[in-house]
Amino acid sequence: MEPGDRPRGPTCDHKAYLSAVPSDCTMLLAPITATTATPATTALETAVDSDACSLWNSNGFVPQAITLDLGSSRTASRLLLIPGMSPRGRVVHVVEISDDGKSFEPRARYDGEMFDSGAFVVKLEPAARARFIRIRTETSPSWVAWFEIVPFTCTTDPPPVSPIIAKRPTPRVR
Repeated sequence: MEPGDRPRGPTCDHKAYLSAVPSDCTMLLAPITATTATPATTALETAVDSDACSLWNSNGFVPQAITLDLGSSRTASRLLLIPGMSPRGRVVHVVEISDDGKSFEPRARYDGEMFDSGAFVVKLEPAARARFIRIRTETSPSWVAWFEIVPFTCTTDPPPVSPIIAKRPTPRVR
């Protein structure tokens, strides 16, 4: 499956989209909850419920954000994003991480074409150890909505850097 492709035939199982993710990656399966600052037309949990037919809709245009709570600090290196959008078009999504859910650090940016029900993989650079992952949408031709957001950890990615350590400069020894 190429980036943005959809599985053949009707499917609600997000696992059908997994061929877009490298084979050395493992889904972070845990009770994941989601929050947002704006009232939505559907329950937030539908964005993380492993059902690619259920949809979380922000009920509005940009700016919008959805935050995943992984329950504890875990290593994430990629996200599988399955957007719900019409019309298709250019989007900008910023992926941010946090340990406390209050101060977030950008870790990835997707700036490109997206379309309804496509499978798009975003790589966090570098991999992150964090409890919260926020997807902040800055540009979209449609209301912001997600069929699924699936965090992964991958063995071929460099070791994770926690958000707190990443902000500190590396001391130089002279």
